[in-house]
Amino acid sequence: MPHLYRPYNGTQPELSESVSMPRTYVRKSNRVQWSESDMLLAKNSVMEGRMGYLLASNTYNVPKSSLEDRIKKIKRGKSKYEVFRKCPATEKCVFTDELEDMLVEYIKLWNLDYLA
Repeated sequence: MPHLYRPYNGTQPELSESVSMPRTYVRKSNRVQWSESDMLLAKNSVMEGRMGYLLASNTYNVPKSSLEDRIKKIKRGKSKYEVFRKCPATEKCVFTDELEDMLVEYIKLWNLDYLA
């Protein structure tokens, strides 16, 4: 059975033996390298029948599966506004912009009534 600890010989170990540098993470894939405007152009081309999914995804450099998913949601009845609203990855969108604006106005009016 090998020894887990080296016996102390009275000297300090080499720096390279005791300290290792932290690893630097390198991303392996280039996800989400397309713009929202390109996705809208691709969606319009497919919805108007000018292009198919594959041609639109190649022309506008957007993922075919994302394009299909978004158009499928529109056809199921979700509004175009809900489907194409993009939130930052760190946040979850709870309200649409319209509802958020209405809530802000309500709070402002409530504060005016409360302070008066």
